[in-house]
Amino acid sequence: MDHRRKRAQTNYAALFNRSRGHVPDVYGIRTRATAWMHQQQLKEEQEEDDDDDDDGDVVRLSDTAAAARYLIANAIAPQHRMSPVARRIPPMCAIHQIYSMLPGDNTTIDREMRALVAEGSWRKFHVAGTLEDELMVMRTEDYLASIESAKEEYAHDKEEDAVSPDVFDRFKDIVRDPKHRDLTLTRSVLEGFHEKEIRRLVNSNLILPHSRMLDTYWFAVRNNGLFMSSYRKGRVDMLRTLKKRRTKDILEKLLKEKKLKSTLFSHDFILHDLVGSGRAQDTHG
Repeated sequence: MDHRRKRAQTNYAALFNRSRGHVPDVYGIRTRATAWMHQQQLKEEQEEDDDDDDDGDVVRLSDTAAAARYLIANAIAPQHRMSPVARRIPPMCAIHQIYSMLPGDNTTIDREMRALVAEGSWRKFHVAGTLEDELMVMRTEDYLASIESAKEEYAHDKEEDAVSPDVFDRFKDIVRDPKHRDLTLTRSVLEGFHEKEIRRLVNSNLILPHSRMLDTYWFAVRNNGLFMSSYRKGRVDMLRTLKKRRTKDILEKLLKEKKLKSTLFSHDFILHDLVGSGRAQDTHG
């Protein structure tokens, strides 16, 4: 419909202006991200057109959700995307990476992310190996898929006297429950689970005992150790490259030619981490 296409274009223009911000795009990554988000916005609008024949308001993909989806979709470097190890990397990104993509409006990003978590489409996680305020985000459907994957692996390998695989289905019910969308859950939430079942969830890396709060568990992400290992190695590689040159032109050339040998992640993904976390400054040139 013409009026919806026009609305999509208007939404994109606002997104483009916002994502440009006042910080120079010296690495060229924000331009690529904005183009990708434009495509996602138009896709969302088209899906609404296909599913809705009335003239009601279209629910637009928020800037924060679009940015997070871009980061996750482009996290793995192209040369690694088909590798078995890369396929095990959990599909998540850090909130501070979104700050890098949409600079100057962290308050809006935080508000939009809270709304996404409250509606149940996204979840926040504290991942081992990060600072306390460096939270990761993942789409709820991806987290539920990881629980199903854990169930399938367990059902294939479990011993005869082990707990029933339905423990994973009951844990899914907790994840879907609007009352349990925080970073943690208490032992009382797991009241219907006996100790062997709780140990199974811990061993499957779906919950993790809290080190400072008694009878409390973090919601955990499977294979987060694999994610963080590659993440940290990418930081080291990229920081080593950034320290060698200061000027914009030389830096961009180096970034295009320099291979990140120790990480599965793309240059863009690591740069958004460094800039968003303040480990590198997007103010060269």
